[in-house]
Amino acid sequence: MNRYFRSLLALASCALLSSPTLAISGRMGGGSDGGGNSYRGKPLESYARDPAKLAAFQKQIQPLLQDLESKEDPGNPLYTLKKLIASVFTRKIWYFVPGPLEHIPADLLNSAVRTDQAALQDFDRVWIDAGIWDAMSVDDQARLLLHEAYMGLKILQYASSYRLCQAENDMTYSCNDNDRVDRPIALMAEDYVHVQKMTVRTATNYPSMTADDWISLIQQSGLKYPYDWFDQKLKITPSELGKRLLRSEKSGYLPNHGYNLRNFDLEEIQPTAPQALYEYLQKNKGVCYVQARVTGNSLHLQLTSKTENFDEVIPLPAKMVIRYDDLYHEKRNLQIIGITHQSYIQRPTGGFTLYNIMLNFDSYHLAMVYIQEMVCTEKDCRDPYIDVKGGMLYFCSDNGNLLKP
Repeated sequence: MNRYFRSLLALASCALLSSPTLAISGRMGGGSDGGGNSYRGKPLESYARDPAKLAAFQKQIQPLLQDLESKEDPGNPLYTLKKLIASVFTRKIWYFVPGPLEHIPADLLNSAVRTDQAALQDFDRVWIDAGIWDAMSVDDQARLLLHEAYMGLKILQYASSYRLCQAENDMTYSCNDNDRVDRPIALMAEDYVHVQKMTVRTATNYPSMTADDWISLIQQSGLKYPYDWFDQKLKITPSELGKRLLRSEKSGYLPNHGYNLRNFDLEEIQPTAPQALYEYLQKNKGVCYVQARVTGNSLHLQLTSKTENFDEVIPLPAKMVIRYDDLYHEKRNLQIIGITHQSYIQRPTGGFTLYNIMLNFDSYHLAMVYIQEMVCTEKDCRDPYIDVKGGMLYFCSDNGNLLKP
């Protein structure tokens, strides 16, 4: 039993700058009238530049992103941090304009000196004073880009669910959330201090920062998002689970790729797994339908497909443990909420059914539902085992290429 159990669980198992930044949500927007905009005799778009082609980006940001990815493991959120930082450079237009920018109110900066305004940033654009930029060394330009990256993370706290999904999305799924209304950006003086500290700390210690150093940086950054990107909580309540499931349902993200393991005997081909497992899944995959909702302290979970049907109301404990894991060949962390549910109705073939249920969430939605049916010879379930030929082993995923070599 233990060997089966372990194998199947493995399957379901991611320098203080003198050029501060201001996020201007309203003043940099536009009215409802259409028209073209120019600045100093040139169309505004002519000042747009690709930040990834800048020498300062290639010196500081590109290796930083590679470093974050190399330190990624299922127990930390560095891969998400990498994607969020990258989104500041890939999803915003960067304008390098030959003129002075609006100044940040002095009470926000709390600076002992009058600073030059080198950059401004909002949800969609980053504005750079080209004169100040050109006068900087490449090292100082790199620090400014790093400052903008962290300021972009601060601004993202006020973004809509749709924009948050876009920032975290690495093109593995589309964002169709209907909530596209951003909140007014309301950065405080402490936010600017956080960004300055993060910039100084990174510029001083990178590239020798360890994964723990990065985690510590995140924890001290004051970043607060509606999703648990950087939340290291180990427990979740039924109410919180309900909110996650409701968010997933409203967003339209529910697993629909089904994989049937009812007749799969992992022990027989274990030496060649996961290739043999992948080949088996390709022959036994289909479309599945998942519905999950929490009412009070109970989870109503339904999973249906061409070959399987699971429909149970499952009592939930006051606190459920979350663990991090990843899947074979998946480039993301999943938070796995494991729930045990026993049916005390005796089976026609003898014994009682015990279900190991795992709800797998990525940072945005329900990514997988895994159900493992076991058998208990006694009603108190002291000796459970997997009935490979008769028990149900099934899961639904949002990944249609799971385990693909």
